[in-house]
Amino acid sequence: MSIRKSHEKTEIKAEESNSPNVSRKTHRMPILVRMIFFGIISAAMAWGLVAVFSRDYRMDRAVETGGEMARNACRMVNSYLTRGIFDFEDLEPSENGDETYVDYLQKEIIPEICKGLGLKYLYLFTIDDNNVRHHVVSVASDPEDQKLLDENAPPGSISATPLTESEIAAKNGDKSGVLTVEDNQYGHVCKCVMPYYNLEGELVVFIGADCGMDEILEVMKKEDIYLLLFEFLVLAIGFNVLLVLIRFRVLKPIRTLSERMTLFSKKKEIDLPKREHQFRDEVTDMQDSFHAMADEIMDYIDNIKKLTYEQAQSKIQLQIASKIQSGMVPPRKTFEGEGCRIAASMQPAQEVGGDFYDIFELADGRVGFIIGDVSGKGVGAALFMSMTRQILREHLFRGERPSDAFTASNVDICKENPEGFFATVFAAVWDPSERTLTYANAGHNPPIRLGERKEYLTIEGGIMLGLFDDAEFTDESLVLEKGDGLFLYTDGATEAVDSEHNAYGKERLLQTVSDTKPDPETLIDTVSGAVTEFEGSAGAFDDLTLIAFIAE
Repeated sequence: MSIRKSHEKTEIKAEESNSPNVSRKTHRMPILVRMIFFGIISAAMAWGLVAVFSRDYRMDRAVETGGEMARNACRMVNSYLTRGIFDFEDLEPSENGDETYVDYLQKEIIPEICKGLGLKYLYLFTIDDNNVRHHVVSVASDPEDQKLLDENAPPGSISATPLTESEIAAKNGDKSGVLTVEDNQYGHVCKCVMPYYNLEGELVVFIGADCGMDEILEVMKKEDIYLLLFEFLVLAIGFNVLLVLIRFRVLKPIRTLSERMTLFSKKKEIDLPKREHQFRDEVTDMQDSFHAMADEIMDYIDNIKKLTYEQAQSKIQLQIASKIQSGMVPPRKTFEGEGCRIAASMQPAQEVGGDFYDIFELADGRVGFIIGDVSGKGVGAALFMSMTRQILREHLFRGERPSDAFTASNVDICKENPEGFFATVFAAVWDPSERTLTYANAGHNPPIRLGERKEYLTIEGGIMLGLFDDAEFTDESLVLEKGDGLFLYTDGATEAVDSEHNAYGKERLLQTVSDTKPDPETLIDTVSGAVTEFEGSAGAFDDLTLIAFIAE
């Protein structure tokens, strides 16, 4: 079938699906199923909300409400006590029968506070050293509760029952009013206790307030039921309205757009009719995005082909550069000269690296070796590395001391460094006749001295090569006995990190070297393996270059 006929057939099907009869027949059942589905979800949500409100959540709200009422009552009583300058002697009855301030509170003030705030009980009491309560004032808002109170805790009576958490907190000086919920002979109450101190800061009496939890829970239960019914009604109406909107504003336009996308995937052309609309919406934006995408797809295909070709060429060039670099700086090298053995290795983090090393024998029998780390990575760093290594090698081959070789090389490097690269380098020359190792440092990591005691060598760190053409460098020397030597490394060892971003570090490197047999090849293998194992799945972030020099 031709593309044109397929296009016409698809348009005819789309027109048929948009006809009223087909629409009613096709979409009535799915909408009913969705309405039943959302109705079940709404009922489940309402039931879940009822369960939540009727249990833990309602209890927390009741405690919060009752506790706030009880705290307010305690604060009001406290203010009345302070206003009457209430003190210890006010707890005793008057000798001549006059009404005391306690009597006034018992008859006039505390009952009004108790009833006005809707509390169950409001009372004053003291606690002696034996944790026995002495009731001073006891008031209930309900007459029946007052009878119960008069029987169990009338003023002047004592109670030796264990103290509650709120009473213990108040006795310990907590003025905030710690809340406890308990079931006792007075009912299911939320209790709050606060201490009252006189003007001299002495503890005089405790103020207690109990709020009935059953009454609060009953009121909240009714409120929650009405709220849930209202939410369920709103949810049901909202779902049904949403279903109608989804059907006309989303499902139908998306179906049409899907047919056009299917047609485009077969035809691979963009001359498709756009959806007619009076105002913009998400589906219209989707349609416009699709047409914009279709306009770009063919360009993307061409660009991808071109990019794939360029990436392949770039990969080939990197592989060639890597092979050239391996020829100049082999991944592994061992050297046996007069009075010494040397082993070295280099593991680039990418196809080409910025680290380098070199080991060579001079015309007079001396042995030279260098290690360096170039700033940056990639081909540019590799080219700069190659230049730096070659220039240093030439100057050292002339018999120059390491410091003089650094000075002369640095001038040449600064002249040929338009990209502003720089390199840290350590260079040394071994004189077997004098058993002397002369070395200079250009900002490189301090090496580890090998021997009876393994430690980092303290050296004068000159400035890195390639920064300033007037930089100065200093020679230092060591007299080495048999078995002494140096272990050199780049940042790829100490700055290696594991999957949790922990660094390998100088201390771990020193410990690894100290625990390893003082043999050049063994040291290289052990340290290289330890760093690789430490990095694990994180992989190498930087080049790793190592040199082990042992005097024989």
